[in-house]
Amino acid sequence: MSIFSIVLIGFSLSFDAFAVSVTDGIRNKSLKFNRILLLGIIFGLFQGIMPVIGYFAGLSVKSYVEHWDHWLAFSLLMALGLKIIYESVIKKKEEENKELANLYLLLVLGVATSIDALVVGITMPFLCTSCLLPSLIIGVITFFMSMLGVALGNRYGEKINLNCELVGGVILCAIGIKILLEHLLK
Repeated sequence: MSIFSIVLIGFSLSFDAFAVSVTDGIRNKSLKFNRILLLGIIFGLFQGIMPVIGYFAGLSVKSYVEHWDHWLAFSLLMALGLKIIYESVIKKKEEENKELANLYLLLVLGVATSIDALVVGITMPFLCTSCLLPSLIIGVITFFMSMLGVALGNRYGEKINLNCELVGGVILCAIGIKILLEHLLK
């Protein structure tokens, strides 16, 4: 897997955390740097850890699915991308109505926004030799995107109406198609 693809996946996976962070920034009018840093750390940490967990889960089944691994990666990324697209278009954002103040809720949101990264991690044994660099890149991108989301939400949130999750879902679908085509056209 190329660094470019990993970075695209990182941005795609970070959009959930970005959207939640924007919401937090809108809700917290007296925003402090500690709050921005806390969201970045929580969301970045979970997004970085989940692919590693998924990697080891995928590694345990790799020998059973080596001959059709590209179909598995394609299917998982397409299903995940389509789910994200569906939720971004159809489903209303329940998170926008939640108070994002306490640490427990932030940890729950950290897990919830990183489940997608777990699924992507499952595909990693079939696409690359290690999960460490991709997981680090995904975590760092999410860290900065979350910090940016809180700051932008606080400053411009009510004026911006961008559906970041839709973009992320489309990118994941495109990467799934790319993986499938690369294996079929060899």
